[in-house]
Amino acid sequence: MATDKNGVVVYMKNDEKAKYLSEYPFLKDALNNNVVSLYITPCRTLPKMEGRSDFGGSYIDSYNETWEEFKDSKNTYRLQDVKLDSGSGNASFVDHTFNLYVRDNSIKPRLLVLSGPSGVGKGPIVDWLKKIYFPGLLEGEDIKELCQVKVRKSLTERYTGKGEDIGKGQGNNLKEIYCRGKPQWLDLDQINHALESHDTVLLEAYYKSFDFLKAEYGNSTEFVPVFISPLSKEEIKELFDQGKTLEDPLLKMMPNSLVERSKLEGKIFTQSLLEEIILRGEDSINEMKFAHNYKKVIPNHCPESDPRWKLQSLIGEPRKVVDILYQIIITGDSNLADSGKDYYFLGGNNKNE
Repeated sequence: MATDKNGVVVYMKNDEKAKYLSEYPFLKDALNNNVVSLYITPCRTLPKMEGRSDFGGSYIDSYNETWEEFKDSKNTYRLQDVKLDSGSGNASFVDHTFNLYVRDNSIKPRLLVLSGPSGVGKGPIVDWLKKIYFPGLLEGEDIKELCQVKVRKSLTERYTGKGEDIGKGQGNNLKEIYCRGKPQWLDLDQINHALESHDTVLLEAYYKSFDFLKAEYGNSTEFVPVFISPLSKEEIKELFDQGKTLEDPLLKMMPNSLVERSKLEGKIFTQSLLEEIILRGEDSINEMKFAHNYKKVIPNHCPESDPRWKLQSLIGEPRKVVDILYQIIITGDSNLADSGKDYYFLGGNNKNE
């Protein structure tokens, strides 16, 4: 799709009203699979377009000032009853009007990457987010405002058979990321397709995929990485003031959360499951030390085993955390969340070792 200097694309739908345009030389060279690029301002602030310069002197002669968002494509608007003038001052060569579809490419899709230690509560946070604010997602509806894309994972002892995509699948454009010795796969075609048709794409991803995702999508999207932390920056600083380290609370908190979660899921505590729980608890230290790379950090003291997640109506801190994440999804920011920079004292470098 062609793009003009203002980041706006105008394209013709392949219908009877558009076909005749290819007959005119000043548009013929610009047509490519029914795509026309015009020099106009971003359509969210679209002014009266009559007389605006375009291909060698041609311009919009007139149009119906009633324009509306076109439901079949994100950030796309429809101008009705448009007439073109070749620049001669005589618009009579256009014997009928047509609809013009304007896409505003100056508005980037938002990619929200959600990370945090295993057991910190990412699962119930996202579940309640959808239940409260995007109930259609639970019914399988395609919602313009939000799409969730899931990382494909290797089969492990933690697998419950619910809500996870296991194995590489059938994708042809995969990025492999190792998570605690096991491969995971980002389906880039799926991510790209979601970004093309939704305002915000939510991707829960392991922290070691951060650098790749930022390099791949940092320029083409509004890249908003969010980290869910089991401790606030104030609690961590207080811990350090007492001469303790991250290991002191996390090597107890996170394995305990995973044990309780496994009990709720009815898991059998095999040796391999216990080893995996210990490994995830130990890895929470590395994840916390990388939190400063994220744009926003949301402290959450309600792990997945917290009984409040099972209530009929969400209350207290769990509701606050969900509300903050919703605000970031809608606006890209929230003053109720911490800045990742506030956690820099944990990391010391930007490498996700």
